[in-house]
Amino acid sequence: MTQEQLRMQMLAGIITESQYKATLNESKFEIIGSDADELLDVISLINGKNIAKLKPLDTTGHQIADDKFSIEVELDNSEYIQKINSFLEERGFQSKLYKTN
Repeated sequence: MTQEQLRMQMLAGIITESQYKATLNESKFEIIGSDADELLDVISLINGKNIAKLKPLDTTGHQIADDKFSIEVELDNSEYIQKINSFLEERGFQSKLYKTN
């Protein structure tokens, strides 16, 4: 379910605001890789191939270690994590998609 669909459910009184916020927090994911440019390439590739819809929550990512970068994304369906990671690995990308808590 997309963020917009959740918002509409909250506005219609189907779910509470706290349920809406909790669900949004469940949909936070992070792509981690060795290069910030590769992270952005991964997002473009996944969206372009219509595998899933990744929405970056920032446009530059951030360095989390000497050789690791991260960018937080929203993912339209968490069932796609394994499919996305397999797709990336098959194409030689070092980046991986992870669910954040």
